Amino acid sequence: MKTQLAVVIAASLGLTALSGCKKQETPAAVDTQAAQAAPAAPTSEQPPPNPDNNAYFGDVHVHTGWSFDALTNGSKTTPTDAYAWAQGRSITGSGGPELQIQTPLDFYMVADHAEFMGVFNQMSNPDSPLSKTELAKGVTSPDANVRMQTFAGILRDMSAGKRDPQLTDPVLARTVWADIIKAAEANYVPGKFTTFAGFEWTSNPEQRNLHRVIVFRDTAHLPEMALSALDSEDPETLWKWMDDQRAKGSTLFAIPHNGNASDGRMFETVKFDGKPIDAAYNKTRADNEPLYEITQIKGTSETHPDLSPTDEFAGFEQWDYTLSADYRRPSHRKGSFVRQALLDGMSQAAGGAGNPFKYGFIGDTDTHNAAASHEEYNYTGKFGFENNAKERLTGVPGAPAGQIQQIQEFSSGGLAGVWAPQNTREAIYDAMQRKETFATSGPMLKVRFFGSFDYALDDVNKADFVKLAYANGVRMCVVL
Repeated sequence: MKTQLAVVIAASLGLTALSGCKKQETPAAVDTQAAQAAPAAPTSEQPPPNPDNNAYFGDVHVHTGWSFDALTNGSKTTPTDAYAWAQGRSITGSGGPELQIQTPLDFYMVADHAEFMGVFNQMSNPDSPLSKTELAKGVTSPDANVRMQTFAGILRDMSAGKRDPQLTDPVLARTVWADIIKAAEANYVPGKFTTFAGFEWTSNPEQRNLHRVIVFRDTAHLPEMALSALDSEDPETLWKWMDDQRAKGSTLFAIPHNGNASDGRMFETVKFDGKPIDAAYNKTRADNEPLYEITQIKGTSETHPDLSPTDEFAGFEQWDYTLSADYRRPSHRKGSFVRQALLDGMSQAAGGAGNPFKYGFIGDTDTHNAAASHEEYNYTGKFGFENNAKERLTGVPGAPAGQIQQIQEFSSGGLAGVWAPQNTREAIYDAMQRKETFATSGPMLKVRFFGSFDYALDDVNKADFVKLAYANGVRMCVVL
């Protein structure tokens, strides 16, 4: 006998799942280290592909001290540190003890901000003209609160559309981007540990988060420079740039995150300029953004109690702020959370315009200190200064109470789960592209779903039920 609709679920045991300052290394100085870093010993042969797929865990949203906001908040880490940590090696903490993951990850990607790429690191280089600027006094101050308030001012200026020409250096940005790629290449061990080249595009109009992480499938045809949101905050500009890269041979996609901090803008049904979205917009968005980062340090973006008042889990891991340094709460829930966006997307499709929000889901951390923080029992915080346990609890001395509260309410961060036949760039990227993914709030819980009208009631008890599930149904997160 067959059911009208059967869902096959395979899960391992786990926990909760969710759909006087030391001179800084400049990126140029770290270049040689990144290129020569010894990755884990490669295996003589890759394990053969598993046609039923394996679950791999990782994080593609990782910042180091090469991001402007990470550096000003105490991080002294590099991309090389990030990849060493993810593979299980200890790295020097940026304000406390050494950092070491207890269970190494399968894949990792440094996604430092394209905005001001490398500029702030150069402010501690006495040979650089940037070290002579007024801003450099705040960026390199031995006082952690002075550095934090310097960052706050930069964020306010970004959100208000203010641009300082001194902070734009295309030559430096190209050099740092090349060094980030070198670190990824030096640590890629096909079959054992996968790295990707990527960056974060950091649009934040009027303190409303529209950020995207950009992931490249391989390093064969990468752009000379990452795209900065300082040039345009409109996501359609990003998608056009992505199409231009494809025309040059790149394969890439974007992953939006933190709609919860967008104040209604992440999933709004109008374009950046206020005009209604249409079929062309919907197709372009869906083509460029197959995944959504549903949970991370700055909270969960699935739903909110105001939108789902009868859902007892709607308040899980909420971080109820816009992306500002001024303790600002959002005014709009609709357009901020992906559960409502799924419904709005289906409404768009029903009206003949196609579905712009047909997402698969992943989790990430958004760490700003190279080390992901998803192990709650091994928590190291988002920023470098949080490695100091006292400052994690009490906040940076002298900082405004609102800023301290925002940091104290961070989550531990999530993980991306991917079902792929092998631990390689191509296999993991392709699995993400086809949305065979899931998000957890940190634990390495293995879960997969299939849906069909053609499953028998006892299929789940058969030894080859995964093969049956693939053959007779639809895999997870493909059809909404």
